[in-house]
Amino acid sequence: MKIHRKLRRLLIVCVTLLFLACGTVMAVSELTKKPSNHETVFLIHGLGRGRLSMSIMGHRLRHEGYRMVSFGYKSRKISIEKAVTELQSAVSNELTRANPPEKIHFVTHSLGGILVRGMLAKYHPPGLGHVVMLSPPNHGSEITDKLRGVALYRKLNGTAGMQLGTNRNSIPNQLPPADFSVGIITGDRSFNPIFSHWIPGKDDGKVSVKSAKLAGMTDFIVIHSSHTWIMNRKSTKNQVLTFLRSGHFKH
Repeated sequence: MKIHRKLRRLLIVCVTLLFLACGTVMAVSELTKKPSNHETVFLIHGLGRGRLSMSIMGHRLRHEGYRMVSFGYKSRKISIEKAVTELQSAVSNELTRANPPEKIHFVTHSLGGILVRGMLAKYHPPGLGHVVMLSPPNHGSEITDKLRGVALYRKLNGTAGMQLGTNRNSIPNQLPPADFSVGIITGDRSFNPIFSHWIPGKDDGKVSVKSAKLAGMTDFIVIHSSHTWIMNRKSTKNQVLTFLRSGHFKH
Protein backbone atom coordinates (compact mmCIF):
# COMPACT_ATOMS: atom_id res chain seq x y z
CA MET A 1 0.00 0.00 0.00
CA LYS A 2 2.82 2.39 0.89
CA ILE A 3 4.57 1.51 -2.36
CA HIS A 4 1.44 2.45 -4.36
CA ARG A 5 1.23 5.78 -2.56
CA LYS A 6 4.87 6.53 -3.30
CA LEU A 7 4.40 5.63 -6.96
CA ARG A 8 1.30 7.84 -7.15
CA ARG A 9 3.20 10.79 -5.59
CA LEU A 10 6.11 10.22 -7.95
CA LEU A 11 3.75 10.20 -10.93
CA ILE A 12 2.14 13.47 -9.78
CA VAL A 13 5.56 15.10 -9.39
CA CYS A 14 6.67 13.94 -12.85
CA VAL A 15 3.49 15.19 -14.52
CA THR A 16 3.81 18.55 -12.73
CA LEU A 17 7.44 18.97 -13.79
CA LEU A 18 6.56 18.03 -17.37
CA PHE A 19 3.75 20.59 -17.39
CA LEU A 20 6.05 23.33 -16.09
CA ALA A 21 8.74 22.42 -18.59
CA CYS A 22 6.30 22.64 -21.49
CA GLY A 23 5.08 25.99 -20.26
CA THR A 24 8.64 27.28 -20.06
CA VAL A 25 9.45 26.07 -23.58
CA MET A 26 6.33 27.78 -24.92
CA ALA A 27 7.21 31.03 -23.15
CA VAL A 28 10.77 30.99 -24.48
CA SER A 29 9.45 30.17 -27.94
CA GLU A 30 7.20 33.23 -27.86
CA LEU A 31 10.07 35.47 -26.74
CA THR A 32 12.47 34.20 -29.41
CA LYS A 33 9.92 33.81 -32.20
CA LYS A 34 11.39 35.23 -35.39
CA PRO A 35 9.31 37.48 -37.61
CA SER A 36 8.09 36.68 -41.09
CA ASN A 37 10.66 37.49 -43.75
CA HIS A 38 8.09 39.93 -45.05
CA GLU A 39 8.84 42.35 -42.20
CA THR A 40 11.24 45.10 -43.24
CA VAL A 41 13.13 47.50 -41.00
CA PHE A 42 14.32 50.87 -42.30
CA LEU A 43 17.51 51.96 -40.52
CA ILE A 44 18.00 55.73 -40.54
CA HIS A 45 21.22 57.32 -39.31
CA GLY A 46 21.71 60.68 -37.63
CA LEU A 47 23.30 64.01 -38.45
CA GLY A 48 26.84 63.82 -39.79
CA ARG A 49 26.75 60.02 -39.89
CA GLY A 50 26.20 57.43 -42.61
CA ARG A 51 24.75 53.98 -43.23
CA LEU A 52 27.79 52.37 -41.64
CA SER A 53 26.89 53.82 -38.23
CA MET A 54 23.79 51.59 -38.11
CA SER A 55 25.46 48.47 -39.51
CA ILE A 56 25.92 46.68 -36.16
CA MET A 57 22.26 47.22 -35.32
CA GLY A 58 21.33 46.03 -38.81
CA HIS A 59 23.39 42.87 -38.45
CA ARG A 60 21.57 41.97 -35.23
CA LEU A 61 18.12 42.61 -36.69
CA ARG A 62 18.94 40.67 -39.85
CA HIS A 63 20.09 37.75 -37.72
CA GLU A 64 16.71 37.84 -35.98
CA GLY A 65 14.86 37.47 -39.28
CA TYR A 66 14.11 41.02 -40.39
CA ARG A 67 14.87 42.35 -43.84
CA MET A 68 16.99 45.49 -43.73
CA VAL A 69 16.82 48.68 -45.75
CA SER A 70 19.56 51.12 -44.79
CA PHE A 71 18.42 54.60 -45.78
CA GLY A 72 21.23 57.06 -46.43
CA TYR A 73 20.97 60.79 -46.98
CA LYS A 74 23.42 63.72 -47.19
CA SER A 75 22.60 65.10 -43.77
CA ARG A 76 25.16 67.94 -43.97
CA LYS A 77 24.11 69.14 -47.42
CA ILE A 78 20.32 69.05 -47.51
CA SER A 79 17.45 70.36 -45.42
CA ILE A 80 15.25 68.20 -43.21
CA GLU A 81 12.35 68.75 -45.63
CA LYS A 82 14.41 67.42 -48.54
CA ALA A 83 15.56 64.40 -46.53
CA VAL A 84 11.94 63.64 -45.57
CA THR A 85 10.96 63.69 -49.25
CA GLU A 86 13.78 61.26 -50.07
CA LEU A 87 12.74 58.96 -47.23
CA GLN A 88 9.12 58.90 -48.37
CA SER A 89 10.27 58.06 -51.90
CA ALA A 90 12.42 55.19 -50.58
CA VAL A 91 9.51 53.79 -48.57
CA SER A 92 7.17 54.05 -51.58
CA ASN A 93 9.71 52.20 -53.73
CA GLU A 94 9.90 49.45 -51.12
CA LEU A 95 6.14 48.99 -51.31
CA THR A 96 6.26 48.56 -55.11
CA ARG A 97 8.67 45.60 -54.97
CA ALA A 98 7.57 42.31 -56.51
CA ASN A 99 7.12 40.99 -52.95
CA PRO A 100 6.29 44.04 -50.82
CA PRO A 101 6.69 43.74 -47.05
CA GLU A 102 3.71 42.95 -44.87
CA LYS A 103 5.05 45.32 -42.22
CA ILE A 104 7.46 48.24 -42.30
CA HIS A 105 9.28 49.25 -39.12
CA PHE A 106 11.73 52.09 -38.51
CA VAL A 107 14.78 52.22 -36.25
CA THR A 108 16.36 55.67 -36.15
CA HIS A 109 19.22 57.52 -34.53
CA SER A 110 19.11 61.20 -33.59
CA LEU A 111 18.03 63.29 -36.61
CA GLY A 112 16.69 60.11 -38.24
CA GLY A 113 13.80 60.18 -35.78
CA ILE A 114 12.84 63.67 -36.93
CA LEU A 115 12.78 62.48 -40.54
CA VAL A 116 10.36 59.69 -39.67
CA ARG A 117 8.16 62.11 -37.73
CA GLY A 118 8.19 64.43 -40.72
CA MET A 119 7.16 61.67 -43.10
CA LEU A 120 4.49 60.20 -40.85
CA ALA A 121 2.99 63.64 -40.29
CA LYS A 122 1.72 63.48 -43.86
CA TYR A 123 2.05 59.87 -45.01
CA HIS A 124 1.47 56.57 -43.21
CA PRO A 125 2.69 53.71 -45.41
CA PRO A 126 0.50 50.61 -45.63
CA GLY A 127 1.61 47.99 -43.11
CA LEU A 128 3.22 50.51 -40.78
CA GLY A 129 4.57 48.62 -37.79
CA HIS A 130 6.66 50.05 -34.96
CA VAL A 131 9.13 52.91 -34.74
CA VAL A 132 12.09 52.92 -32.36
CA MET A 133 13.95 56.22 -31.95
CA LEU A 134 17.41 56.36 -30.40
CA SER A 135 18.29 59.70 -28.76
CA PRO A 136 15.98 61.81 -30.93
CA PRO A 137 16.04 65.61 -30.47
CA ASN A 138 12.24 65.72 -30.43
CA HIS A 139 12.26 69.23 -29.00
CA GLY A 140 15.55 70.32 -30.53
CA SER A 141 18.98 70.68 -28.96
CA GLU A 142 20.45 73.52 -26.95
CA ILE A 143 23.76 72.86 -28.72
CA THR A 144 22.29 74.31 -31.91
CA ASP A 145 20.98 77.30 -29.96
CA LYS A 146 24.44 78.04 -28.56
CA LEU A 147 26.54 77.41 -31.66
CA ARG A 148 24.39 78.44 -34.61
CA GLY A 149 26.41 81.65 -34.87
CA VAL A 150 29.72 79.79 -35.19
CA ALA A 151 30.76 79.39 -38.83
CA LEU A 152 32.55 76.08 -38.30
CA TYR A 153 29.51 74.57 -36.58
CA ARG A 154 27.25 75.70 -39.43
CA LYS A 155 29.63 74.18 -41.96
CA LEU A 156 29.89 70.87 -40.12
CA ASN A 157 26.15 70.47 -39.53
CA GLY A 158 24.63 72.14 -42.57
CA THR A 159 21.06 73.30 -43.08
CA ALA A 160 19.52 70.33 -41.27
CA GLY A 161 21.65 70.96 -38.19
CA MET A 162 20.51 74.58 -38.06
CA GLN A 163 16.88 73.40 -38.09
CA LEU A 164 17.27 71.55 -34.77
CA GLY A 165 17.03 74.45 -32.32
CA THR A 166 14.73 74.46 -29.32
CA ASN A 167 12.62 77.47 -30.34
CA ARG A 168 9.02 76.95 -31.39
CA ASN A 169 9.86 77.56 -35.06
CA SER A 170 12.37 74.70 -35.27
CA ILE A 171 11.37 71.69 -37.37
CA PRO A 172 11.02 69.25 -34.42
CA ASN A 173 8.73 71.65 -32.56
CA GLN A 174 6.52 72.19 -35.60
CA LEU A 175 5.79 68.50 -36.05
CA PRO A 176 2.64 66.95 -34.49
CA PRO A 177 2.57 64.45 -31.60
CA ALA A 178 2.95 60.77 -32.41
CA ASP A 179 -0.10 58.98 -33.78
CA PHE A 180 1.83 55.76 -34.39
CA SER A 181 3.52 53.10 -32.25
CA VAL A 182 6.84 54.58 -31.14
CA GLY A 183 9.30 53.59 -28.45
CA ILE A 184 12.08 55.98 -27.49
CA ILE A 185 15.45 55.01 -26.04
CA THR A 186 17.77 57.75 -24.87
CA GLY A 187 20.99 57.98 -22.86
CA ASP A 188 22.10 59.80 -19.71
CA ARG A 189 25.88 59.54 -20.14
CA SER A 190 28.00 62.40 -21.49
CA PHE A 191 31.67 62.70 -22.37
CA ASN A 192 31.36 66.39 -23.22
CA PRO A 193 31.15 68.55 -20.06
CA ILE A 194 30.85 71.78 -22.07
CA PHE A 195 27.82 70.61 -24.04
CA SER A 196 26.28 69.10 -20.91
CA HIS A 197 26.69 72.42 -19.13
CA TRP A 198 24.46 74.01 -21.78
CA ILE A 199 21.84 71.25 -21.66
CA PRO A 200 19.39 71.33 -18.73
CA GLY A 201 18.90 68.15 -16.74
CA LYS A 202 20.31 64.76 -17.65
CA ASP A 203 21.66 64.35 -21.16
CA ASP A 204 23.70 62.11 -23.44
CA GLY A 205 26.14 64.82 -24.53
CA LYS A 206 23.92 66.07 -27.37
CA VAL A 207 20.26 65.72 -26.38
CA SER A 208 18.56 66.04 -23.01
CA VAL A 209 16.44 63.21 -21.66
CA LYS A 210 13.52 65.62 -21.58
CA SER A 211 13.95 66.63 -25.22
CA ALA A 212 13.93 63.00 -26.34
CA LYS A 213 10.40 62.51 -25.05
CA LEU A 214 7.47 62.91 -27.41
CA ALA A 215 3.77 63.46 -26.79
CA GLY A 216 1.86 60.36 -27.81
CA MET A 217 4.84 58.02 -27.45
CA THR A 218 4.06 54.41 -26.63
CA ASP A 219 7.02 53.70 -24.34
CA PHE A 220 10.19 55.38 -23.11
CA ILE A 221 13.37 54.12 -21.49
CA VAL A 222 16.73 55.61 -20.45
CA ILE A 223 19.97 53.63 -20.60
CA HIS A 224 23.44 54.61 -19.42
CA SER A 225 24.92 55.52 -22.79
CA SER A 226 26.27 58.46 -24.74
CA HIS A 227 24.60 59.89 -27.83
CA THR A 228 27.24 58.81 -30.35
CA TRP A 229 27.33 55.06 -29.71
CA ILE A 230 23.93 54.28 -28.23
CA MET A 231 22.92 52.19 -31.26
CA ASN A 232 25.80 49.74 -30.70
CA ARG A 233 25.11 48.85 -27.07
CA LYS A 234 23.84 45.34 -26.40
CA SER A 235 21.10 46.63 -24.12
CA THR A 236 19.89 48.97 -26.87
CA LYS A 237 19.72 46.21 -29.46
CA ASN A 238 17.83 43.96 -27.04
CA GLN A 239 15.31 46.70 -26.27
CA VAL A 240 14.85 47.48 -29.97
CA LEU A 241 14.05 43.82 -30.67
CA THR A 242 11.63 43.68 -27.75
CA PHE A 243 9.75 46.71 -29.02
CA LEU A 244 9.62 45.52 -32.63
CA ARG A 245 8.12 42.24 -31.45
CA SER A 246 5.77 43.43 -28.74
CA GLY A 247 5.29 47.19 -28.97
CA HIS A 248 6.84 47.85 -25.56
CA PHE A 249 10.22 47.77 -23.81
CA LYS A 250 11.37 45.46 -21.06
CA HIS A 251 11.42 47.54 -17.88
